[in-house]
Amino acid sequence: MKNENLKNKDASIVEEIQKKAQNLADAGRAEEGLALFEEAVKEHPGNEALLNFGTLYLITEKEQLDDFGQHFKDWLAVSAEQGREDAALTLSSLILMQEGKKEAKEVLPFLEKAALFKDKEIAREAACRLGEIYLLHAFDDVPVDEEKARAWLEKAADLGSGRGMHLLSRFYEELSSQPDKKKSDEWLQKAVDAGNGDACYDMASECIVEAGFHVGSQKIKALRKAVPFLKKGAENGDDECCLMLGMFYLNGTGIKRDTKKGLDLIEEAAALGLPEAMMYLAQLYRGELPRVPVKKNPAKAAFWLKKAASAGNMYAGENLGLSYILGEGVKKDPEKGMQYLENALQDGSSWAGLMMAAVYMGRDGIPQNLLKVEEYLRRTIFMNGPASDEAGKMLNRLKNKDWAAIPSLRNISARRTEGENEGPADGFGLLPGRY
Repeated sequence: MKNENLKNKDASIVEEIQKKAQNLADAGRAEEGLALFEEAVKEHPGNEALLNFGTLYLITEKEQLDDFGQHFKDWLAVSAEQGREDAALTLSSLILMQEGKKEAKEVLPFLEKAALFKDKEIAREAACRLGEIYLLHAFDDVPVDEEKARAWLEKAADLGSGRGMHLLSRFYEELSSQPDKKKSDEWLQKAVDAGNGDACYDMASECIVEAGFHVGSQKIKALRKAVPFLKKGAENGDDECCLMLGMFYLNGTGIKRDTKKGLDLIEEAAALGLPEAMMYLAQLYRGELPRVPVKKNPAKAAFWLKKAASAGNMYAGENLGLSYILGEGVKKDPEKGMQYLENALQDGSSWAGLMMAAVYMGRDGIPQNLLKVEEYLRRTIFMNGPASDEAGKMLNRLKNKDWAAIPSLRNISARRTEGENEGPADGFGLLPGRY
């Protein structure tokens, strides 16, 4: 009966606060409504519903709240202090991902509490994050501490964290002041057995590197060893394993060729957000990998280029710029193409600068502007990148008014990709052959 009375009292508190806060929000005073929730939660720490309603209120009214991010952090901190495991982990993620900051000290107490929670999954994740913080040189306010890193990662591993096992492997291989190859290999195998994608990819990469030292049947034999690791990683949702296994299927090396399965795996990697997979699909559909039996499809190529550019891939921006200027796979739009090239240039692509200079010669749908030609050539030279020497030659031709000798956009595009038409798989010697 006593417990029932407490529940009724809690429900009454929640209803009252919620009504007041909502009225304030409707009147454009959402900040005051949030303050009500914050005060009530501190006064009634055992009232779970207040925390839940407060979080919901914060999210739904965020457009009316100034500095929503800081409010959210403060609210999570209150929740974490009251023992909410999920709040502690979310808070640590927010703090560790703050752009331009390398501060982790304020999150350590919350993670340490979360690492002791009864919920195994949360404790495992918290211990693993603590190990990473103490292990990696990524945070200005937390010095590297090998003993703490090892202890937390071992706790994470004991709780079944494949990532913790993989980090322990890295620790003993390259990050410890006393490397131990045997322990590193043992933890790597444990991480693979636990289905950790990074560990599976590492093991597969070792096999692929080994294949590079062999020819013929010995190379194929070494590549076959990589397949089980890639399959396990792909089954556990690792994007890089999906990409590499897809390449294996497309090339038919180390495994029986299966074009559909290969494309499905690479599209899965792309769906997981891997820009390299998006770029590889674009290359396939542009017909730049002639040894792989995939029909050329400019529209699909453009689709994947847009995805890759949105994911921040500089080379996708270059290619999209070309596609829009030349009207390949998309409706011709030189101005949009120039914007993509400008973005790629700002991201560090010297070829983008060279191509923009060529376009301003007035041969590709943009009016001639010789001052712009010179500007972009000088910017390209200043970058001292792969296209800078070519930009220097073009600038001399421009000064000598030898305009006919200045290459067209198509010629520059062909020169830029010369020797680069093979897919990333070829770098590992994944050539078509007997499986």
